[in-house]
Amino acid sequence: MKQISIIIPTYNRPNTLLKTIDSYLSQNYVREIIIINDSSDRSYKETIYYIENVCNNNNIKFRYIYNNSNLGAANCRNIGIANATSRYIFWGEDDVFLDKDYLKILFDRRKEKEIVFGSIFYNISQEVSLERQQNKIIEQINKDIELFDYYKFEGYFRKKTIKRIEVPFGHALFLAPKSAYEDISYYEGYKFNGYREESDVQIQMIKSGYKIIYDSLAECYHLPRKEIEKNSGQHKHNLLLYELSKIINNSIFLKRHFKYLKFKFNLNNSLINVLIYYILFIFGDNIKKIKNKIKSKLKENYD
Repeated sequence: MKQISIIIPTYNRPNTLLKTIDSYLSQNYVREIIIINDSSDRSYKETIYYIENVCNNNNIKFRYIYNNSNLGAANCRNIGIANATSRYIFWGEDDVFLDKDYLKILFDRRKEKEIVFGSIFYNISQEVSLERQQNKIIEQINKDIELFDYYKFEGYFRKKTIKRIEVPFGHALFLAPKSAYEDISYYEGYKFNGYREESDVQIQMIKSGYKIIYDSLAECYHLPRKEIEKNSGQHKHNLLLYELSKIINNSIFLKRHFKYLKFKFNLNNSLINVLIYYILFIFGDNIKKIKNKIKSKLKENYD
């Protein structure tokens, strides 16, 4: 029985969405596809025409919503919730494609009062061989990083686990019953890149009695940045602003939920320690990126 509405917000990525959309259209249990265009200035005509035809041929309800002004991803997600007509909502992203059984695994193995999501691997191109894709995936699986780091309060959802595991929150591509949103919405106060938006809504769901479950059998894949249209999505701002917004949004997130998180997950770090960590981590990471860019430019000049 078809019981899932897939909602995909998008901004200035018609060609990227065209690359990934088949992986959503071919999933099991899909009753409805909702595309929310957040006031793009690039044409989606070809992309929407294609999606509409596939949906018509597969008895999938299709809704295309165009915002007259750029409202941001959180607002788009709230619009999607209001317009979804199925019992379950799954959040897609225009720069991520799904393994053929992603939704089937999550849906078939879910339990009552659970929000479920799978593993996500990065820099996976559809344009290379399956062997090269698999090598990148194995490399990420084998990294010596724990599934959830309670100091940084971040997940590394690329680990293979024997059992389904409860975590504080997952990534953005998760499946939830629509009833979970009865008194919950995406908080629209996060800045620029929307960092922490999906964490925030999942924490709200935990407060309402749900569990967030990681099921590593289900896999999805984030495209390499070079294959994603530039000046698009939530990455349309420059690097410094993008990284600064991580600090700002992390501060907003912790102010909204820190007391509960400290109680629920036995966090020992104070709010200020967590924020200091993020500032040092982000800027330290970007110093490395800048150094590598300079080295790359110098190498190009002298080669």
